Amino acid sequence: MLLIEIHKSRSKQYTEVVQTSLKLGAMVDDGVVKLTLSDHELFSAYEDYFDLLMIICKWRTVKAYYEDKPVHLYRFILKYKFVFDCASERHESGAKYCWQAPHMIGWGCSKLKKISRYIRDGVRNYYEFGSFNDKVWRIDKITLIDKLKQESKSSGCHLCPYFDFDNVVEIVNHKLPESLIDDDIFFVRDQNMIKHKLSLDEINKKQMQGVLSKLASYGFSRFAMRVRPGSKFFEANEMYNKYEDGYINNGVSLN
Repeated sequence: MLLIEIHKSRSKQYTEVVQTSLKLGAMVDDGVVKLTLSDHELFSAYEDYFDLLMIICKWRTVKAYYEDKPVHLYRFILKYKFVFDCASERHESGAKYCWQAPHMIGWGCSKLKKISRYIRDGVRNYYEFGSFNDKVWRIDKITLIDKLKQESKSSGCHLCPYFDFDNVVEIVNHKLPESLIDDDIFFVRDQNMIKHKLSLDEINKKQMQGVLSKLASYGFSRFAMRVRPGSKFFEANEMYNKYEDGYINNGVSLN
């Protein structure tokens, strides 16, 4: 819930603001006008409260709090306008509009981008949440889910009618491996962390060249024979998804 507190102002429009706020359901408490907006109302607040916002957004006597934490009123409302616009586009375009890319679903919402589901260079990857148990890197899925949930709230996408965080949990629990191994082929130990040696960026860049022998070394010779140099990543991605269980059982994950 968003709470907007409008304290006494010297502005000539103060009386107008009070009257408008009261019409919108505000209450006066000890001389302070308090207007509350539910999460549902936030979704269309930019349009519904536009005239009022344009007057009070720069007033120093106006304070705003979301879940008891101070927020910048205009920026906060604008964020949810972007979510509203995004949902409208999704309604017109279909489910793939929410995907990370045309051939990669990601977490199911393109606004969740701080943590990558796919092993990439220069970003924070999902596997970075975890710890070593001997040579096995155990992925901390509880922390990963918590971080993704925090981002879904900070980005505002948790209010999108097309977003269901249960789908994110399903991806984490059933589409990602429980652990990775320090095999010096796909992953390597770096002190108390594990790092990838082979990212999707490298696969795209090399067009799968040099990867075939590594796949074969894991016993995926049948799969390796189907991948030809020059294949685009998304084509290979469709094929190795069929062998997902094999990757997970071997502690290897490119997806």
